[in-house]
Amino acid sequence: MTLTNAITTAILNYLNYSGHLAWRENNNAVYDPTRKVFRRSKSFTPLGIGDICFIEHGTGIHCEIEIKTGKDRQRINQKKREFAVNFHGGKYFLVYDIEHFQEIAKREGWTK
Repeated sequence: MTLTNAITTAILNYLNYSGHLAWRENNNAVYDPTRKVFRRSKSFTPLGIGDICFIEHGTGIHCEIEIKTGKDRQRINQKKREFAVNFHGGKYFLVYDIEHFQEIAKREGWTK
């Protein structure tokens, strides 16, 4: 399991345990062995959507979390998504590690 996957799993467990409605949103390219290329998924998932999406318990606010570890940085589609979510009244967070998430959770009042 990669560090990013471990952080994602831990955050999902925390959010769901705390009463929020949280899920992982996969938007990865799929390898096509016949053509030997990566192809975008045929789903209707928006470009740049966060790794984790959830509905905040008590407020009903749509939230997204994008997890970045190591040298990974936010791509342009993710920056556009962050702007769109915040513009429409949702919340979008970049998380770099568990400690960073804990700071955000405390500040946002996501504790049970």
